[in-house]
Amino acid sequence: MCALCEHTLQWTNWHEHRHCFQSAAVRPAECWALQEGSGLALCAQSLAARRTTAARFEVRLTVLKGLGKVIDGGDAAVIRYLRTLTPEQTYELVRSAVPALQARVSALLKQADVQEPRQERRQVQIPESIPEQMRDKLLQYEAKLERRSDRLTEKGHTRSYTYIARLMSEPRRLAIYLAAEGHTSWLSMKRRDVVSFMAKNPAVLRTSVERFLRFLEEDRPFSSASTVHRKGAKRKSGVGQSSPPHEVLMPEELKQILDRVQSENTEPEYLLAWLICKMGLTAQAAYDITLDKFEVNEAGRLAVRPARVWVLVPKSVAAIFERNIEQLFPGWRDATLEARSHMSLFLTTIPKVHAFVKRTLGHNARVLRASAIYAAMRAGHRDRVTLVETMGVSIATIQKLERLLSADLHRTLPAEFVKERNKHIMGTAGTQDDGTE
Repeated sequence: MCALCEHTLQWTNWHEHRHCFQSAAVRPAECWALQEGSGLALCAQSLAARRTTAARFEVRLTVLKGLGKVIDGGDAAVIRYLRTLTPEQTYELVRSAVPALQARVSALLKQADVQEPRQERRQVQIPESIPEQMRDKLLQYEAKLERRSDRLTEKGHTRSYTYIARLMSEPRRLAIYLAAEGHTSWLSMKRRDVVSFMAKNPAVLRTSVERFLRFLEEDRPFSSASTVHRKGAKRKSGVGQSSPPHEVLMPEELKQILDRVQSENTEPEYLLAWLICKMGLTAQAAYDITLDKFEVNEAGRLAVRPARVWVLVPKSVAAIFERNIEQLFPGWRDATLEARSHMSLFLTTIPKVHAFVKRTLGHNARVLRASAIYAAMRAGHRDRVTLVETMGVSIATIQKLERLLSADLHRTLPAEFVKERNKHIMGTAGTQDDGTE
């Protein structure tokens, strides 16, 4: 029996199949996929439109099965169904839907007045081999991170679905290391154990380890003053603290990467790489960008809004954007902003963004984003407010990247201006001395 439409399936080999899009399945006449011109066909096509994990496939199957039962019953019935879905289920529905179904569902999501769709958080697996006392602290730390993530989301901030799993990665590895060294509790851990762990794992993020160590010290009020934040003491800002400089690529290297992607990959992959390497978006933000962030102005030029400011897209790149958007969402310019806010350019064309970045771009997405911001600063865009409003970068990141710039910024000023300035410094203004060295 088909798991989607619940009709009897036949198959041409010995293996039993779950749905009609598997290669050896023989579709019955009642199969949803054969109902041309019906929303049922779109639901069936969406089920197998892209590969995914077994757990996510079950979520997709559930939401498409429910949608199929009401999709031909009118918009009111679909809206009522959308209101029953969780934000994670809504995300999977929009993510897996073929373009025609995605356009229809997106237009109704705003009317349904549902929560913003979000990807289900990546689960953290804590090995059973870790002693119970250490496991308990890890679970408490995970719960604290979840509360922090929920608070930030309520205030309008966004966090990647890997946010908690990423912050838990280093503490989890530290626990595995200590357990292998014979420790059964965090209380027995010494500073030398942490130093040894960092030495053997040079790729570990020091900031993530230190954040977890501060969490451990919260329940130890009589710990050494070097590791405990005393009550009433002024906490130092992270910006001024010593930290390694950002790893960046030169603008020429970024251009080489984009040229290679354009020649060897699909157009959607090139556009995603362009948003990361030129607009300074994070990989996840570029992947999740929707069509309400694009607009064609009165002069017929395509503009994009990476953060809060509209930026004109170069004509050569704009032509590629417009061609791909029209293929996925014909007539998108006439759609309302609410409808366009649910139309995604990449969800149906690129399966996994981080796999794409690692495989195709060959660099960490953070390095590429920092390189894009650094390239803008080298090109003369050094005003912090402009960078924040245009690229959505934080002041802290800008300050760290500024350390990579030359201390002598006068090279960007007109030569005549520098000469006049030198005259005043040397006290030769009004004389025949031109102030040159």
